[in-house]
Amino acid sequence: MTSDEPSEAAGVEKFRAEQQRFYALVGHCILRFQHVEDYLEDIFAAVLGGSRARADAIFASVRGIDRKIQIISAAAVGLQGEPWPQLLPLLIRAKKASDVRGQIAHANPVRHGGSLKIKVRMDGGRIVETVGVERVEDARFELHKRAKETTVFKVEDLMTEYDFVDRIFMDMIAFVKAIAGTESEISGQINQP
Repeated sequence: MTSDEPSEAAGVEKFRAEQQRFYALVGHCILRFQHVEDYLEDIFAAVLGGSRARADAIFASVRGIDRKIQIISAAAVGLQGEPWPQLLPLLIRAKKASDVRGQIAHANPVRHGGSLKIKVRMDGGRIVETVGVERVEDARFELHKRAKETTVFKVEDLMTEYDFVDRIFMDMIAFVKAIAGTESEISGQINQP
């Protein structure tokens, strides 16, 4: 057993922990967006009003985020007052999250080794001695998505995206509740003597 083995084992353990965290975060981003996409059906049903079974049957025939957003927007034509001004910005945010989800889901994971700064002593234009080595940037996992240009997602970017998508989902729930509250206010007024 050499003195390097315990530190090598610790390095492998650290690598595995970072790898696990990174892949878990990728999965969380993708799955949290799925909540957003699935909840579009609830928004459509709330906007359309009437029978939930009818709304579900109509929405089930629609494929793709763009078409889902179009049918929700069409169902909301002419609706005014609160909470309707919130709908379009909410749908725009859902589309933006969908685009990023696609990039994340189809990106390649890369292990970036970090960067070192090597200080050397030179004599006559030649390196004669390495004086020191300093780590400038830690190693990390990244996602690289190549299209017209390469997009890189670092752990911080994935965390920011997860928070963005989570906020959209919470806002979608609040929007549907606001519609339900508006409907119950209207039906309460209708039922008053």
